[in-house]
Amino acid sequence: MVSDISYSYLDTLIATAKRNNPQAHIADEQMRIAKTNITKTKIGWLSVLNLTYFYTPSTGYAANPATPTLGGYQLGITLNVGTLLQNPYSVKAARGQYQITQFQQEATDLNLEAQVKIKYFAYIEELALLKLRTKSTQDAADLAKQLNDKFLHGQASLADCNSASLIEIEQNQYMIVAQNDAFAAKASLEELIGTKLENIH
Repeated sequence: MVSDISYSYLDTLIATAKRNNPQAHIADEQMRIAKTNITKTKIGWLSVLNLTYFYTPSTGYAANPATPTLGGYQLGITLNVGTLLQNPYSVKAARGQYQITQFQQEATDLNLEAQVKIKYFAYIEELALLKLRTKSTQDAADLAKQLNDKFLHGQASLADCNSASLIEIEQNQYMIVAQNDAFAAKASLEELIGTKLENIH
């Protein structure tokens, strides 16, 4: 089995999984959102200041002597002290969230890599078992044929022929199970990497 393992092929499978696996895409998108939140929070400094202006037509004092107003444009600046004090903590929290997202992405990558390795090794194991079952099935078929030929020439008993036939049937059943297990291991690996193994070069 060990001789059938290809670490360069395994690296290709891991890279393919990182490109195709939905969990990897979710982690990438979370990183993008966390990075955007840092920028958004930094720009929040601008919300500390509010600039307002008013335009009052020049009506003069004679128009309303009870409430005299200045005519023309008037500017006003307000400072939001609460936001001013809160913003550094908001930026720090956004940076912390970005770091958490980075760690989560690293954990996702490591987990995905481990899962690909586990499923690849399981697939190689099932292929090795399938090879053994194929050989055992072929050996059982050869033995049954030899005993059948000997029986026809009077060199083997009917009990030996029946026993060999039962062994051949049993080996064929094991072969079917081994094929099914190999296909299941292949499907499980393909589900994780997001494409068929035949598409990997």
